[in-house]
Amino acid sequence: MNRCCPSCGRENDTTSSFCAFCGSTLAEAYTDLTELLPREEQAGYVNARFPLASNLSNPLDEWPYRSLTPSLASQGASVPFYSGGQAAYDPYAQGASEPTPGPYPLSGGLPVSVAAEKQPRRRGWSEALISTLLYLWGAFLSLFGVGGLLFQMPSTVMAIFVLVACACELVLLPLVLIYYRHPHLRLGKRLLFEGLTLLVGFLLLLIAAAIEGLSEPLAYFAMGIVCLLYGVVTMVLAFW
Repeated sequence: MNRCCPSCGRENDTTSSFCAFCGSTLAEAYTDLTELLPREEQAGYVNARFPLASNLSNPLDEWPYRSLTPSLASQGASVPFYSGGQAAYDPYAQGASEPTPGPYPLSGGLPVSVAAEKQPRRRGWSEALISTLLYLWGAFLSLFGVGGLLFQMPSTVMAIFVLVACACELVLLPLVLIYYRHPHLRLGKRLLFEGLTLLVGFLLLLIAAAIEGLSEPLAYFAMGIVCLLYGVVTMVLAFW
Protein backbone atom coordinates (compact mmCIF):
# COMPACT_ATOMS: atom_id res chain seq x y z
CA MET A 1 0.00 0.00 0.00
CA ASN A 2 1.08 3.53 -0.66
CA ARG A 3 1.32 6.07 2.08
CA CYS A 4 -0.55 9.38 1.73
CA CYS A 5 0.97 12.60 3.03
CA PRO A 6 -1.30 14.25 5.62
CA SER A 7 -0.15 17.72 4.49
CA CYS A 8 -0.23 17.68 0.69
CA GLY A 9 -2.27 14.49 0.18
CA ARG A 10 0.10 12.91 -2.33
CA GLU A 11 1.00 9.21 -2.37
CA ASN A 12 4.46 7.97 -1.41
CA ASP A 13 6.17 4.59 -1.23
CA THR A 14 5.29 2.34 1.68
CA THR A 15 8.91 2.27 2.80
CA SER A 16 9.17 6.07 3.01
CA SER A 17 8.90 7.79 6.38
CA PHE A 18 8.84 11.31 4.94
CA CYS A 19 6.91 12.83 2.04
CA ALA A 20 9.02 13.11 -1.11
CA PHE A 21 7.06 16.24 -2.16
CA CYS A 22 6.72 18.41 0.95
CA GLY A 23 8.97 16.66 3.50
CA SER A 24 6.24 16.11 6.11
CA THR A 25 6.19 13.00 8.33
CA LEU A 26 4.05 10.28 6.80
CA ALA A 27 1.25 8.72 8.77
CA GLU A 28 -0.04 5.18 8.40
CA ALA A 29 -0.92 3.89 4.95
CA TYR A 30 -4.22 4.87 3.32
CA THR A 31 -5.76 3.37 0.26
CA ASP A 32 -8.25 6.17 -0.42
CA LEU A 33 -7.72 9.92 -0.08
CA THR A 34 -11.27 10.38 1.13
CA GLU A 35 -10.34 8.55 4.35
CA LEU A 36 -8.04 11.36 5.39
CA LEU A 37 -8.99 13.35 8.43
CA PRO A 38 -9.73 17.05 8.06
CA ARG A 39 -6.58 19.07 7.66
CA GLU A 40 -7.19 20.86 10.96
CA GLU A 41 -6.99 17.46 12.77
CA GLN A 42 -4.00 16.07 10.90
CA ALA A 43 -0.61 15.89 12.54
CA GLY A 44 1.82 18.63 11.61
CA TYR A 45 -0.84 21.11 10.44
CA VAL A 46 0.14 24.71 11.18
CA ASN A 47 -2.26 27.64 10.75
CA ALA A 48 0.33 30.14 9.57
CA ARG A 49 -0.39 33.57 8.21
CA PHE A 50 1.58 36.70 7.55
CA PRO A 51 1.27 39.74 9.85
CA LEU A 52 -1.26 42.44 9.01
CA ALA A 53 -0.24 45.70 7.40
CA SER A 54 -0.80 47.57 10.69
CA ASN A 55 2.03 45.54 12.32
CA LEU A 56 4.58 46.33 9.61
CA SER A 57 7.23 48.86 10.56
CA ASN A 58 7.84 50.18 7.07
CA PRO A 59 4.86 50.99 4.79
CA LEU A 60 7.02 50.13 1.77
CA ASP A 61 7.18 46.52 3.00
CA GLU A 62 3.41 46.04 2.64
CA TRP A 63 2.74 43.32 0.07
CA PRO A 64 -0.41 41.41 -0.81
CA TYR A 65 -0.48 37.93 0.70
CA ARG A 66 -2.69 34.86 0.62
CA SER A 67 -3.97 33.35 3.82
CA LEU A 68 -3.09 29.72 4.60
CA THR A 69 -6.28 29.20 6.58
CA PRO A 70 -8.11 26.20 5.06
CA SER A 71 -11.54 27.89 5.07
CA LEU A 72 -10.25 30.71 2.90
CA ALA A 73 -7.76 28.70 0.86
CA SER A 74 -10.37 26.10 -0.09
CA GLN A 75 -12.59 28.82 -1.55
CA GLY A 76 -9.75 30.51 -3.39
CA ALA A 77 -10.27 33.73 -1.43
CA SER A 78 -7.38 36.09 -0.84
CA VAL A 79 -6.93 38.90 1.60
CA PRO A 80 -7.12 42.30 -0.10
CA PHE A 81 -4.07 44.49 -0.43
CA TYR A 82 -3.71 47.13 2.25
CA SER A 83 -2.45 50.60 1.39
CA GLY A 84 -0.52 52.73 3.83
CA GLY A 85 -3.09 55.56 3.67
CA GLN A 86 -5.99 53.50 5.13
CA ALA A 87 -6.47 51.57 8.34
CA ALA A 88 -5.65 47.85 8.21
CA TYR A 89 -8.55 45.49 7.79
CA ASP A 90 -8.41 42.27 9.79
CA PRO A 91 -10.61 39.58 8.14
CA TYR A 92 -10.26 37.32 11.21
CA ALA A 93 -11.62 39.87 13.68
CA GLN A 94 -15.06 39.14 15.07
CA GLY A 95 -17.74 41.21 13.33
CA ALA A 96 -15.30 42.57 10.76
CA SER A 97 -16.81 44.07 7.63
CA GLU A 98 -15.37 45.14 4.32
CA PRO A 99 -14.04 48.72 4.40
CA THR A 100 -16.01 51.11 2.24
CA PRO A 101 -13.81 52.59 -0.47
CA GLY A 102 -13.58 56.33 -0.05
CA PRO A 103 -12.85 59.09 -2.54
CA TYR A 104 -9.48 58.78 -4.20
CA PRO A 105 -7.78 62.20 -4.56
CA LEU A 106 -5.64 62.91 -7.58
CA SER A 107 -1.95 62.49 -6.94
CA GLY A 108 -0.14 65.80 -6.64
CA GLY A 109 -3.34 67.84 -6.90
CA LEU A 110 -5.05 70.13 -4.45
CA PRO A 111 -8.70 69.52 -3.46
CA VAL A 112 -11.04 71.52 -5.63
CA SER A 113 -14.47 72.60 -4.42
CA VAL A 114 -17.46 71.44 -6.45
CA ALA A 115 -19.05 74.77 -6.65
CA ALA A 116 -16.59 77.52 -7.49
CA GLU A 117 -17.22 80.93 -6.03
CA LYS A 118 -18.86 83.25 -8.53
CA GLN A 119 -16.77 86.33 -9.23
CA PRO A 120 -18.66 89.66 -9.48
CA ARG A 121 -18.66 91.32 -12.90
CA ARG A 122 -16.48 94.43 -13.17
CA ARG A 123 -17.64 97.50 -15.10
CA GLY A 124 -15.71 98.20 -18.29
CA TRP A 125 -14.64 101.55 -19.69
CA SER A 126 -17.36 101.69 -22.34
CA GLU A 127 -20.07 100.79 -19.85
CA ALA A 128 -18.71 103.37 -17.39
CA LEU A 129 -18.90 106.07 -20.10
CA ILE A 130 -22.51 105.22 -20.98
CA SER A 131 -23.46 105.12 -17.30
CA THR A 132 -21.85 108.54 -16.76
CA LEU A 133 -23.83 110.06 -19.64
CA LEU A 134 -27.07 108.59 -18.29
CA TYR A 135 -26.24 109.91 -14.82
CA LEU A 136 -25.60 113.44 -16.14
CA TRP A 137 -28.86 113.32 -18.10
CA GLY A 138 -30.78 112.34 -14.98
CA ALA A 139 -28.99 115.00 -12.92
CA PHE A 140 -29.89 117.67 -15.49
CA LEU A 141 -33.58 116.77 -15.41
CA SER A 142 -33.62 116.55 -11.62
CA LEU A 143 -32.35 120.16 -11.47
CA PHE A 144 -35.30 121.17 -13.66
CA GLY A 145 -37.53 119.36 -11.21
CA VAL A 146 -36.08 121.29 -8.27
CA GLY A 147 -36.63 124.54 -10.18
CA GLY A 148 -40.23 123.59 -10.94
CA LEU A 149 -40.96 122.79 -7.29
CA LEU A 150 -39.46 126.14 -6.15
CA PHE A 151 -41.01 128.19 -8.96
CA GLN A 152 -43.15 130.27 -6.54
CA MET A 153 -40.17 131.14 -4.29
CA PRO A 154 -37.81 134.04 -4.82
CA SER A 155 -35.23 133.57 -7.54
CA THR A 156 -32.35 133.81 -5.05
CA VAL A 157 -33.68 130.96 -2.92
CA MET A 158 -34.40 128.86 -6.00
CA ALA A 159 -30.87 129.48 -7.35
CA ILE A 160 -29.30 128.44 -4.03
CA PHE A 161 -31.24 125.17 -3.95
CA VAL A 162 -30.38 124.43 -7.57
CA LEU A 163 -26.66 125.10 -7.00
CA VAL A 164 -26.58 122.92 -3.88
CA ALA A 165 -28.32 120.07 -5.71
CA CYS A 166 -25.93 120.42 -8.66
CA ALA A 167 -22.88 120.35 -6.36
CA CYS A 168 -24.14 117.21 -4.59
CA GLU A 169 -24.72 115.43 -7.89
CA LEU A 170 -21.26 116.35 -9.22
CA VAL A 171 -19.54 115.22 -6.01
CA LEU A 172 -21.46 111.94 -5.97
CA LEU A 173 -20.50 111.01 -9.55
CA PRO A 174 -16.73 110.34 -9.03
CA LEU A 175 -17.40 108.57 -5.74
CA VAL A 176 -19.75 106.14 -7.48
CA LEU A 177 -17.26 105.58 -10.30
CA ILE A 178 -14.44 104.80 -7.85
CA TYR A 179 -16.12 102.73 -5.16
CA TYR A 180 -18.97 101.06 -7.05
CA ARG A 181 -17.28 99.05 -9.82
CA HIS A 182 -19.41 95.89 -9.85
CA PRO A 183 -22.89 96.67 -11.25
CA HIS A 184 -25.83 94.31 -10.92
CA LEU A 185 -27.40 95.05 -14.31
CA ARG A 186 -25.76 94.41 -17.65
CA LEU A 187 -25.67 97.12 -20.27
CA GLY A 188 -28.57 95.70 -22.30
CA LYS A 189 -30.93 95.48 -19.32
CA ARG A 190 -29.80 98.91 -18.14
CA LEU A 191 -30.70 100.55 -21.45
CA LEU A 192 -34.01 98.68 -21.51
CA PHE A 193 -34.98 99.96 -18.05
CA GLU A 194 -33.84 103.48 -18.96
CA GLY A 195 -36.06 103.39 -22.05
CA LEU A 196 -39.07 102.22 -20.04
CA THR A 197 -38.43 104.93 -17.45
CA LEU A 198 -38.24 107.57 -20.20
CA LEU A 199 -41.54 106.38 -21.67
CA VAL A 200 -43.32 106.49 -18.32
CA GLY A 201 -41.82 109.91 -17.51
CA PHE A 202 -42.90 111.30 -20.88
CA LEU A 203 -46.49 110.13 -20.32
CA LEU A 204 -46.56 111.66 -16.84
CA LEU A 205 -45.13 114.90 -18.21
CA LEU A 206 -47.96 115.09 -20.76
CA ILE A 207 -50.48 114.62 -17.97
CA ALA A 208 -48.80 117.38 -15.93
CA ALA A 209 -48.80 119.72 -18.93
CA ALA A 210 -52.54 119.15 -19.37
CA ILE A 211 -53.11 120.63 -15.92
CA GLU A 212 -51.73 123.99 -17.11
CA GLY A 213 -55.17 124.98 -18.39
CA LEU A 214 -56.59 124.55 -14.90
CA SER A 215 -53.85 126.13 -12.80
CA GLU A 216 -50.43 127.30 -13.96
CA PRO A 217 -48.68 127.03 -10.54
CA LEU A 218 -50.10 123.53 -10.08
CA ALA A 219 -48.88 122.55 -13.55
CA TYR A 220 -45.33 123.76 -12.77
CA PHE A 221 -45.41 121.89 -9.49
CA ALA A 222 -46.59 118.67 -11.18
CA MET A 223 -43.97 118.93 -13.94
CA GLY A 224 -41.31 119.61 -11.30
CA ILE A 225 -42.24 116.42 -9.43
CA VAL A 226 -42.21 114.37 -12.65
CA CYS A 227 -38.79 115.73 -13.72
CA LEU A 228 -37.32 115.24 -10.26
CA LEU A 229 -38.54 111.64 -9.96
CA TYR A 230 -37.46 110.77 -13.49
CA GLY A 231 -34.02 112.29 -12.93
CA VAL A 232 -33.43 110.43 -9.66
CA VAL A 233 -34.57 107.09 -11.13
CA THR A 234 -32.34 107.64 -14.18
CA MET A 235 -29.30 108.36 -11.97
CA VAL A 236 -29.92 105.25 -9.88
CA LEU A 237 -30.35 102.99 -12.92
CA ALA A 238 -27.23 104.45 -14.53
CA PHE A 239 -24.94 102.69 -12.04
CA TRP A 240 -27.14 99.92 -10.61
